[in-house]
Formats: sequence, C-alpha cells, structure tokens
Amino acid sequence: MIDNKSYCPIPFKEIYVANSGKYKLCCHAQEGDVSESDLLPFDYFFSEAIEDVRDRMMSGEEVKDCLKCTHHEKKGGYSYRMKAIAKWGYTSEVRDVSLKLRINGSACNLQCYMCHPYNSSSRRKELREIWGDDYDLHFSDPKKVKFTSKSTSQKRNIWNDTIDNINEYIHLIKEIHMTGGEPLQLPRHWEWVDRIPDEHAKNITLVYDSNITQLSYKNHHVLDLKEKFKKVHFGISCDHIGEKLEYIRYPINHKEFEENLKFMTSHFDTSINVTVGLLNIPDLLEIKQYYEDIIKDSKYNKEVCCSSVVSGPRILSIRNLPEHLKTHYIQKYKQFPLVVSELKLPKHTDDWYKHMSEYMDKLYESRGLKWREVFDAESYRS
Repeated sequence: MIDNKSYCPIPFKEIYVANSGKYKLCCHAQEGDVSESDLLPFDYFFSEAIEDVRDRMMSGEEVKDCLKCTHHEKKGGYSYRMKAIAKWGYTSEVRDVSLKLRINGSACNLQCYMCHPYNSSSRRKELREIWGDDYDLHFSDPKKVKFTSKSTSQKRNIWNDTIDNINEYIHLIKEIHMTGGEPLQLPRHWEWVDRIPDEHAKNITLVYDSNITQLSYKNHHVLDLKEKFKKVHFGISCDHIGEKLEYIRYPINHKEFEENLKFMTSHFDTSINVTVGLLNIPDLLEIKQYYEDIIKDSKYNKEVCCSSVVSGPRILSIRNLPEHLKTHYIQKYKQFPLVVSELKLPKHTDDWYKHMSEYMDKLYESRGLKWREVFDAESYRS
C-alpha cells in the first residue's frame, strides 16, 4: 500500500459536500455531478459509485477527481493525500466516519480577499457590487462558476432530510467538521448541534473552521459545546498580524481577534490555521512566532499551521511567483511541506501580476483602503 500512489483513506472515512450542494471526494478534489438533492449523505457514501472509487484506489488506478494531489506528488511534493494517510493510516474500513458538510449556509461577516464566493455571503455581495453579475470570473478554474441558490423551502426540506439521515447512521460517526460561512453565526449549525442525541454526542468530536470574531449566537455560546461532546477542536483562521490581518480578513478588528484568541485557547483544543497566499508568503515565520508568543501560556495544546494554500483565484496563487523567489521560499519554509509542494508547481500564467494587481486595486479601492501602502506589491514579481 505504501507504493500505491492512488490510494487515499478519505473516501473510506469522510463525506464532503460543498456549499454548491455537490458532493466531492474531499474539499481538494474536483466537484462531482451528484448533489445533496440527489442523494442523502450516507446513501452517497454507500453508493456503487463511491464503492467503485474505493476499489480503483485499492488497485492503484488513477482517480481523475484527485488531480490536485497527483500533480503535487509528480513534482516530488507533499500532498493532501499524504496528509490524510498520516492522520488515518492505510485503512479500508468504512467506519469512524468524519462529516464535512457545508449544509448550514454560507453567511459570513468577513470578506477575505482570497475567499471563494461560495463560502461567504458578504463576499458575494461585495464582489457583485464591484463587478456586477460577472464577479465570479475571477474564480474560474478553468471555467466560470456561478453561485446558484435553491429556494428557502427546498433547502429546508433537504436539510431536514439530511439531518435525519445523519442521525440514522450516527453510530458510525466519529467526527463532525463544522464549517460555513462562519459556523458559529449560522442558525442551522446550532439547530443541528441540538438535534444530535446526547448518548451519541459523547462519542463525537466536533471540529470547527472559525474566524472566532463572535463567540455567541442568541442564547448559544461556544462554551455550551464542551458540555455535550467528547471533544471540541477549533481551527482558527488567521492569516497575518495587526493591520495586515485587517486587510486580508476584512473587516476584522485585530485587537478584538487577539482577545478572543486568548479566550479560545484557554478553553478549547485549537490550531491557528494560516492560509498561504501572495499577501502573507513573505512573513510566515514571523506570523507563526507572533501567535505562539500570544498563546504560550494558554491551557490547552495549540499550534500555528501553514497547511493550506490559496488555489483560487489562480491570480493569487504563490505558484505564480518568479522562480528565484520560489527557490528562496522553498528553502525558507521547509517546515511547511504543503507550501513547498505548491511552490514546486508551474505558474498558471505569465501575465498573472497584471490581473492580480488590477483585481487588488479595484477591490481595495472600493473598501477605501490602500493595499500597496501596506504590502510591497512590486516585491511579488521582482
């Protein structure tokens, strides 16, 4: 199995559905044709199509949905497949399932410069105000992707059926990965938490992707989660320090964020997750050290991770950097294998800087901010 470059444990262990409503083998895989309105989560998980994927992986056949990892590994890099093997090992058992279902909505209070509009309602609103209905042109990969939305009543019916289906198979679930939008501010997230039976919740770990800008929602608070579930882990999204954080994760207040960070790392198992793109690639070690100093006296285990990279829009990818800068960062960031792996890939296009700067100029002009005065724009191509 070690020599099998197709095998991945994720199809045996995870059910993933994107905010588009479409299932994917994982969040890094290509989007499939089956949606949550076609099949409920565990019906999809046990379908003949997914069984066929597992069989092909076990026999070493290349799976077309997994091209991102294939490309990383062909360049001698570290891949998300390899990361999954490090987590789950070589397993063929379909149990201890992890759910990562973007089914609770995409409402979010932040408008991160690199966030896909699928995942943030405020991001879609801002981009539409600037570029009109063609805002998603900047996120084409390789073709335009339109964000479509079902009617509220239709989504409600699908959501209820989905939760019922999950509860039917709740005995198989080991982990639920809550994401959004901003999950702590999504009403259906809290409704889902309430509907998980207590006798099963005590065996389940909750994992969150959260910007932790708001820790309560109506009569709910994050501390309520500790009482019900076996374990709660927060992956805290944080991509820079001070003013640069406020530019990247607009319109976050960095002082309020740091206070919430101290609170969360004193009560929960956490990781600080830095998504690596053009605006923070020069400063990863400084970012890591800064937050390690802030949380060093916190009660629970914590780490600062650079294990996610901006892949879209393509114009913001670190793959596009000049070769001498890529070589420099490959040497500098050996401790971040996924960053190094991304840097080893060929650039998307030679005119990326023109399109990147046009996009950034227009975006930050609409916000009344001057990104070129905060970040050294020319350094990315020189």
